[in-house]
This record gives sequence, C-alpha cells and structure tokens, in this order.
Amino acid sequence: MAGLHPKDPKDVFKGEILFETLIKEGSGMWGSNLPKEDPARAEKMTALKELWPKMCKNFEKYITEDKKFIAGDTMTTHDYTVGIMLINVFKNPTKEDQDFWAELWKEAPERMTKYVDDIQGEIRGYLGSDKRQEKRF
Repeated sequence: MAGLHPKDPKDVFKGEILFETLIKEGSGMWGSNLPKEDPARAEKMTALKELWPKMCKNFEKYITEDKKFIAGDTMTTHDYTVGIMLINVFKNPTKEDQDFWAELWKEAPERMTKYVDDIQGEIRGYLGSDKRQEKRF
C-alpha cells in the first residue's frame, strides 16, 4: 500500500489510537453478528451502548476539524480501517438491528458524521458498484 500510510508520526499515532478505540476495544461488540438467540449477543450490545460515548470522545480528541481525514485531506490506511468500519456498522443497509445502530449514530458527534460522509464521498464509486458485497455471510 505504497503512499497510503501516513508519514508524520503524529498522524500514525492518531490513526492507531482511533483504531484501538473504535475497532479493537469494540471488537466482539460490533459483532452483534452472533445469532439473535445467543444470550451473549444482548450483553455485547448493552456493553457497546455503554462504551459508545467514550469512543465518540476519543474520536473527537484525535481528529481535527481542519482536515477531511485522520491524517489530512487524503485517505490513508487508517481511514480504510476506521472509516470503512464505521460505514459498515452505521450505514450498511443490510446490517441487522437497524434501530439499535440508528440510536447509537444519533449520539455520534458532528465531526464523526462529517468524517463518514467524507469517506463515503471518496469511495462512492465503489459503494455504488457491483463489486460491493450486498449480502452478509
């Protein structure tokens, strides 16, 4: 991925912190991919609901208003992990529990919603193509 990784160590740090906060810390909870009958699924969704405000605060802390993406005005590897995960969870029309995700998304800071809109705008050609996987496995 030549040219996609940020060069400034501060940008690398921001991307890694956001990855840790949103993806690693939330892993297993985003995956309300467990069967609906699994009792652990409800517990994970409750835990995520409690953790979401902290995730939002960390996002706001590490992403600036003056840049479109994590490391500037061009997408980097961090945007392809963090941004795409946010799109998949909150904007994917095939994601289960749409009401749950919509309720969480209402609490998302304005900067996060703008960031996701910017990512969607950047990859709109892919999102609108037949290359996009339409069905969940």
